[in-house]
Amino acid sequence: MSVTLPETYKRLVIARFSPSFAKAADVQVLPTAPLLEDLKKRPDAILVKITYTSPRASDRNDSNGNYGKFAGLPFPAGYEGVGEVIAVAPGVKDFKAGDAVGLLLFSRGGASEYLVTTEDECYHIPSATPPFLTFFNAGLTAIQGLFLPAGGHLSVLPDSPLAKYIPENVPSDPAQAKPKTVLITAAAGGVGVMASQFARLAGHKVIGVAGGPAKVEFLLELKCAKAINYKEYPTPEALKAAILEASPEGVDVVWDTIGGETAVAMAQTVNKGGRQVVIGKISEGYGSEEDAQKKEASESLGARSIAALLNATNTATGEKSPRERVREILAVRGGELGGFLMTNDGEDGRKRQVRFAAIEVGLWESGLLTGYTDDREGYVGLDKYPNAVEYLHAGKNMGKIVVKVQP
Repeated sequence: MSVTLPETYKRLVIARFSPSFAKAADVQVLPTAPLLEDLKKRPDAILVKITYTSPRASDRNDSNGNYGKFAGLPFPAGYEGVGEVIAVAPGVKDFKAGDAVGLLLFSRGGASEYLVTTEDECYHIPSATPPFLTFFNAGLTAIQGLFLPAGGHLSVLPDSPLAKYIPENVPSDPAQAKPKTVLITAAAGGVGVMASQFARLAGHKVIGVAGGPAKVEFLLELKCAKAINYKEYPTPEALKAAILEASPEGVDVVWDTIGGETAVAMAQTVNKGGRQVVIGKISEGYGSEEDAQKKEASESLGARSIAALLNATNTATGEKSPRERVREILAVRGGELGGFLMTNDGEDGRKRQVRFAAIEVGLWESGLLTGYTDDREGYVGLDKYPNAVEYLHAGKNMGKIVVKVQP
């Protein structure tokens, strides 16, 4: 195969551990020749030119060492992107040069101008444009987190737009096919926007929680039944009262990306038999600079277990973690604490993710799903990626943040 590339390309790496992504990350300038060698040596290799990428909250877990060192420092940054296939190795069957692809990168590398990856990390999309950034980390987390296991956290009503796409979640008993009230936290963020849309498309009432009047207006445009500006309620107890004012009958499902005392307060609004679905715990932080230095000095390359990450307890004081208290509250109410974390779980997981990504494309083509993006800051170039991470953690974005990889 004949492939022409520039002599060098840029990629962002985690070069050291720090809770500050900007301090942890460096931009490398590397020769492209090794990429072409990989393409020759690996029968499953796909060479992609990445056009747009986007940060996610867990970038700070990477920068602080919470997921380990992979093969050692430095390691590539970025979980996702969209781009164009430049070339494929002979063993690649489902992609060809010129295809537009979405990338969900468990091996990282989304913050890069060029990348050699495999079919397992690529998805077909209509075009390599910003709206499709929303389909992967955000969209696949939302659709799987809400509707897995089959018949699990949230049903799909038989007369809803999602019924033909996810029939296994349509209740067989008509008496069970009733709209539920779903509370979405961080509802104006990248994942929250997608979760809000999917819950509504399944036939349910959505209450969105976000910070600021502009975000409340945005959520109402998203067709949330109610929108709550949490900044008007400075304590978890005040927020709980606001939720119950918006939905006096309580809520059936809480989509929890916040954690901490806020999660405890929200659990107290859950109806009998309801569920709280843990997606993240952004309010509980990512660790200190001291923690980061200890992890960097450690010889271990392994990541912390997911269970430890999501259910950390205060071993110094013996106090119950917020997650343990949520579980106790829900148990009294006959409810359940569930969760979802995007992982690379083998062939079955890949098949499931390909299916759900295709569902997203089908909904988009039907005009039912919108890929909301935030490019108000005009981030261009990989050196701006750390700024985008900080913008996300400052809670400023509405939709998925866009970073244009190359000018």
